Amino acid sequence: MVFSVVTTGVALFWNGCTANKQAAIDDDAQSALNAKHGYVHALIRPMSEGSYSAPYRTFSKTRLTSRQVKGINRGEYTAAVVKNGVQAVGFGRGSGDQYGQVYFVDLVSDSSSMVTVTDIDAVNVKCRKSEMVAEVETRGEGETAIKGLAYELQGHLGKVNGFISDVDDPKWGQQYFDHHTITLGGGADAQTLSILGVAKAGSYCTWDLQARFTTDDGQDHRVKINDKPLVTEGGPDAGAQHAEVLVQNLLDWACAHGKGHCG
Repeated sequence: MVFSVVTTGVALFWNGCTANKQAAIDDDAQSALNAKHGYVHALIRPMSEGSYSAPYRTFSKTRLTSRQVKGINRGEYTAAVVKNGVQAVGFGRGSGDQYGQVYFVDLVSDSSSMVTVTDIDAVNVKCRKSEMVAEVETRGEGETAIKGLAYELQGHLGKVNGFISDVDDPKWGQQYFDHHTITLGGGADAQTLSILGVAKAGSYCTWDLQARFTTDDGQDHRVKINDKPLVTEGGPDAGAQHAEVLVQNLLDWACAHGKGHCG
């Protein structure tokens, strides 16, 4: 009888341990599931073509006609002049010409408690030769100030490479998350980042965004936040057909045709 009681007690002890262990496993699994599907996710949309301001470039898969080139040179130019063109802005830190397109990323968390994003990195980068054969350069003073992160998609694989892309920021070119974190959750509103992935001239790349974040229990998580691969068109290589338009020519043409302010 004593043996039976001891056996029953041991059985209850082990059953309790097993239950506690299973509960811990279930909690970890739920935490991982929440981290993957609820703690941090994003709505990602490309910047509209009409939002690009000089200096920027427009790439084309077909050569420009002589009529197009003449119109571009005299300022008769909008993005629609290059049919099915792709607009791009540049970012470079002494590593040659690099261009890409801007995405707006709305970060949000469904967590009722605080979530801190400590890094967003470009991963799963795949590049091939660009199909673009012509480009139009819209020249202006200075550089385009994209207030957010830039990713150099080639030459930095396996490294954190989200750089501050706003040329007006004294920390331009430094790693963004060395200076910033993003707090989500607790009913807070979404936070929007401008993200620019750049590829070397002559390249076309696809890539994903991976966020790293901590939850209020101190756990560290990583999750991919885009549903479909992001696309970066770096434009044609050296030797492609090239045309350029000065901002003053744009203003003069618009003024002469009643499409702008004259003064």
